[in-house]
Amino acid sequence: MREVSVSSDNHNMPHGSYQDKSLENSCIKTIITAIPAGLLVIGANGQISLANEEANRIFAGEAPLKHIHDFSKYKGYWPDTGEPLKPGDWPAVQALFYGRETRGVIVEIENHNGATSTIILSGVPVKNESGGITGAIVVAQDITEHIKAQHLLRHSEKQLAIELERAKLLQNVSTKLIQANDIDSLYDQILDTAMMLLHSDYASFQLFIPERGAEGELCLLRYRGFNESDIKVWQWITPRSRSSCGLALNTRRRVAFSDVLQCDYMAGSIYLDAYLKIGIRAVQTTPLLSRSGTLIGMFSTYWRQPHELSEWEIRNLDVLARQAADLIERTQTEQALRRSEARYRDLVRKLQEADRRKEEFLGMLSHEIRNPLASIMLSLSLLSKAETGSAKAAKAIEIMDRQAAQLSRLVDDLLDITRITLGKMEMKKELVELGDLVSRSVADFQTNFQQNGVKLEFRPASEPLYVKVDPVRISQVVGNLLHNAVKYTAAGGHTRVTVSRDSFEQCAYIRIEDSGIGISPELLKSIFEPFVQAGTTLDRNGAGLGLGLALVHGLVRLHGGTVTASSDGPGKGSMFTVRLPLSAGPDVAAKNEAAATASSKSKRVLVIEDNYDVAQSLRLLLESDGHTVFLASDGYRGLAEAKEIRPEILICDIGLPGMDGYQVAREFRAHENLRNVYLISLTGYARPDDLRRAREAGFQSQLTKPVDLDTLRATLARINNPG
Repeated sequence: MREVSVSSDNHNMPHGSYQDKSLENSCIKTIITAIPAGLLVIGANGQISLANEEANRIFAGEAPLKHIHDFSKYKGYWPDTGEPLKPGDWPAVQALFYGRETRGVIVEIENHNGATSTIILSGVPVKNESGGITGAIVVAQDITEHIKAQHLLRHSEKQLAIELERAKLLQNVSTKLIQANDIDSLYDQILDTAMMLLHSDYASFQLFIPERGAEGELCLLRYRGFNESDIKVWQWITPRSRSSCGLALNTRRRVAFSDVLQCDYMAGSIYLDAYLKIGIRAVQTTPLLSRSGTLIGMFSTYWRQPHELSEWEIRNLDVLARQAADLIERTQTEQALRRSEARYRDLVRKLQEADRRKEEFLGMLSHEIRNPLASIMLSLSLLSKAETGSAKAAKAIEIMDRQAAQLSRLVDDLLDITRITLGKMEMKKELVELGDLVSRSVADFQTNFQQNGVKLEFRPASEPLYVKVDPVRISQVVGNLLHNAVKYTAAGGHTRVTVSRDSFEQCAYIRIEDSGIGISPELLKSIFEPFVQAGTTLDRNGAGLGLGLALVHGLVRLHGGTVTASSDGPGKGSMFTVRLPLSAGPDVAAKNEAAATASSKSKRVLVIEDNYDVAQSLRLLLESDGHTVFLASDGYRGLAEAKEIRPEILICDIGLPGMDGYQVAREFRAHENLRNVYLISLTGYARPDDLRRAREAGFQSQLTKPVDLDTLRATLARINNPG
């Protein structure tokens, strides 16, 4: 806009010119009113002589603008910096007082009602012919809506860019999840992805184990950011656990605590204590459900600061949960198929091996039957020609007697192994003194050992040991082991039979050691399977059918015992160990009632057992004798419970999740208020190394699963009456 010059020389105009001037003024006013911008005409004295409607709308205040100083009523700001406008910065002031022309000055103004507008201002001075400033013209244009539209457009463009980045991120996540080549890699990728999407400080993944407990439990498989000692409290989670994953397990829905300090559900729980110890303030847990609604597991993310899930994070969690559940289910199915195929191949291999052994067995059976029959038939021929009462006749009868006994033994072994396999072996158990029973079996074989030039030694226990067994079958067990020892030990060798007691296990041992041909490591793995025996040659001298040790194994198991074989290798001898549970002898029978009474004296007993049915059975048995029983499903809960109730007796399973029974025992022995608790281990493991570890950990007695009431009572009676 150029400077405007105004001339006052119009006194000589004719009358028609006045009319023209009037028309001109009317036109100008109409144009000023119609233009879509605010127009202000300011006189030399600062008075605003003209303001169109748009100008009044833009500068809508408590009163219309009348003077240039009225601009000071408005708070103006530079949009780029937010700095306020100084009085001399307004274009009207610049034009009227300094004669400066300004164009397109963008400012933000705040009206009296607090509303903010963005306007473009231009100011032009009005000068006379001599260059003096006689006024100013200001043009104002409201661009508030335009600016809002620009901001909205930029925001939309920014959101679109963010969404594109998020879409790319989810695509990359999907690719990484799909590319995980095994189930463990998939679990790891799920955790890493969850932490990346949610910017969390920690994460954990738990697999649902439906078979555990009454309702199934969560098992911790993977975690990120935690120390191993911190995470143990989440090793196993039940639907009653007062944690986010416990609640998610109970409801099968996502659980989010934006601030655990404000969460009533976790107040006073061990899980809140663990959160605060680690420094966790917020947590979310998302279940992984199959398409059919079956719970697979869940993953959790944790933050050090309070955290409210955004809509975008919730959408990402849903996408990740769906993909993870589908991929885990698919991978588990593939693994199950591979395991099935492996089992099938193993079954085929075993069937082929069984078929091979069957062929060998039929060959051995033919050999073992034909030889005695041949000897008997030859002896019959000799007997028919020999004089009655002669040495030849006596020799023939001796041979027939020995070979008939051999045939009888073969038939008995075949029948017995069949009965054991079919579960039809009958046991006629009675209370016997084990040392006496074994001693008689040793005496029966003494002649056989002498004939083969092998020394046979018997070492009885230092005290009577009573067992409830079928004496015929246990004699058969000892006989088969002695038969093996003499068969595979060369002349000049020796065999030692030992009977002993283990008070810790409450069992008796029969050990038969020989200096014979020994057993290879490969053969040790299958030594108790039918038709398996040490290497034989074509002469098959005394080879047998390979049923003796299989029969020993089956008979010992029917008595609730175990049998093991050991050897340092070929040529270095072997040792077979039979383990049988002890029973109270006849001299103790009269004291049984007193022992039961002593054991039933009420004790505070803590049972730590992760198998729900075993724990409940023990509780019922102990409570039936008047004891007060407390249960815990893992070592951590058990320790916490023990510190509260101060038990007198602990019965603790060895194979516990997280903290095993050995660790529990060591914790008890190290704690000032628990070190005097009587510790009883409960286990299905009964190997010598397991028993040694139990003793070293601090256990004073050992109960082997399954536990019967008499054994339990006897163990508790020893606590009250150590002598």
